[in-house]
Amino acid sequence: MASTTDTRRHARPIHTVTTLTAAERASVTRLMRQRTILGAAAMLGVARHAMERAAGGLGVQRGTAALIRLALAKLAVKQEGHL
Repeated sequence: MASTTDTRRHARPIHTVTTLTAAERASVTRLMRQRTILGAAAMLGVARHAMERAAGGLGVQRGTAALIRLALAKLAVKQEGHL
């Protein structure tokens, strides 16, 4: 059985990747330093490996990047409320 990213059967891979912006990567890295790596991954709602790839500027699936962006936005709103 072919995998979902098998380009021999599809004109384009089904799972496309993207990278986080520099500011988003800095936020993820800061969160990883403030919490443990596993704690940060749990807060962001993604796997440790995906979070580390995103923080390092490597490509992650678009859905993973969207989850990270949403979690960072929620954390920012929460922090603004506590100021």
